Amino acid sequence: MKRQILFMVLITYLISLSNVICQINLKFQQTYPKVGQITNCKLCKLENNKMFLAISNWFPDTTELMLAILDKDLNLLEVYKKIYTTGFYNWIYCHEDFIEYYGVYIAGDNLEWWYDFQFMIERFDYSFMNIFSSKDTTFNLMRYNVNQIPMVFRKKNGTYICNTLMPIDTLTKLIYFVEIYDSLGNFVKEVVYDTSKFSRRSKYLGYFNKDEYYIEFHRLPHDSLDYPPDNFALKIYSPDFEKRIKTERVSLIGDEVRYGSYFHKFNKDGKYHFIFPSTYVTGKTNIIVLDDWGNLIDKKLVILDTNYIWYFQSDLVLSSGDILFGGWVYDPSQRNYCGFVVKLNKNLEVVDKLIFNCGRYFTYFFDFLELENGSVLASGSKKFEFWIGVFENIVNSVEPSNNAEGYAKVITRNKSGKSLEVIVEINPSEIIKSIKICDVLGNELLNKNNMRWNSNNENRWSETFDIVNLSSGVYFIVVETTSKIYTTKFVHVN
Repeated sequence: MKRQILFMVLITYLISLSNVICQINLKFQQTYPKVGQITNCKLCKLENNKMFLAISNWFPDTTELMLAILDKDLNLLEVYKKIYTTGFYNWIYCHEDFIEYYGVYIAGDNLEWWYDFQFMIERFDYSFMNIFSSKDTTFNLMRYNVNQIPMVFRKKNGTYICNTLMPIDTLTKLIYFVEIYDSLGNFVKEVVYDTSKFSRRSKYLGYFNKDEYYIEFHRLPHDSLDYPPDNFALKIYSPDFEKRIKTERVSLIGDEVRYGSYFHKFNKDGKYHFIFPSTYVTGKTNIIVLDDWGNLIDKKLVILDTNYIWYFQSDLVLSSGDILFGGWVYDPSQRNYCGFVVKLNKNLEVVDKLIFNCGRYFTYFFDFLELENGSVLASGSKKFEFWIGVFENIVNSVEPSNNAEGYAKVITRNKSGKSLEVIVEINPSEIIKSIKICDVLGNELLNKNNMRWNSNNENRWSETFDIVNLSSGVYFIVVETTSKIYTTKFVHVN
């Protein structure tokens, strides 16, 4: 008898978990051969049921800048391209009126494994007419290893800082310096702000705070002779890099940090989060949380599936306060690459993940966009072609279930493609505020604010929508109550 009771308690507990944990699902994906291969992408804006995506594809000897326009059903309407006969490694800034590609272009090679870079800006309107160009041709060269690129920051006032380093004195010393450019791409000045012994395995990370002071953490392998393995030098510089405001030693992450590993950075609630390492993660990684002046607020060890090697690429702070990451994994047992999305809650704990598109080629993430219906749209590449994916059940539950807090069951009846009856069975404690029909981008198409209840069942509400003008495709029904939002999808065929 006791075993039966324990068994029933266990089953009840597992059922309760199934109601809490979301199941992320890739509901839509498509590649666009006409766009081709890409190395960067940003979802710039949604306007008049069109999506505008700024795209680039760069190699050391050639670069394509592109604008792709998709309709509400994610069909490709137009793709515009401009080709450059030089390598232009760029970041993308989306303004309401224009798209800006800014970064560094290869001005020539030097020695055997160094390139010389110079600053460059290209701006286009949303019909992809070039409205501004700037290309630095002075002798302000930024020399960097072929496997690394100078970091370029666009400041709030539209000026730019190129942060880089260079070895000197026959590879015995490193100098850290910035090249500063005005909003038109004109060279302003160069500042050497730090030096250190040369090392190919230095650990270095930095960020600009809200007041645009530069916060830098730095560690070299020879530091281990005098300091613990997790000890870093914290240095804070003025916005113009002319003054060092602060220098001290801090304990940052832990013994899991490896020299040469990469990090991924994102901002949440005014705090700076670093995933360390972010590449070739074998089952676990660290997330450290810093405040505006480099003080350690929190650090978490995130446990992932040890059967895979993880590579973090993109992030999105959701409206719920949770965090979504995208990237790719490698499965050594199958010798396969896969895409992944991982969701962390506010306490930086893994609550859900999805591994998908396993095969010879991995899915590469560049940008995320949260849609009104709780789904998330992702852009990236798959098999060396531009790729769009839509993930459902990210923020809201797609198939709401009965639980202690309430429930809603949504039933749809499509009447010959002309009208749609929506029936909602709901907890008596909840009141329906509205029902919406949205497209896959979250655009509201139809709305009913006053639902009527079934006279034979006080928990059953129903409403009929005229859908004769809807084109064939996938749509979402969004039910908003006084306490929750429930979402379910339906396929409409004319």
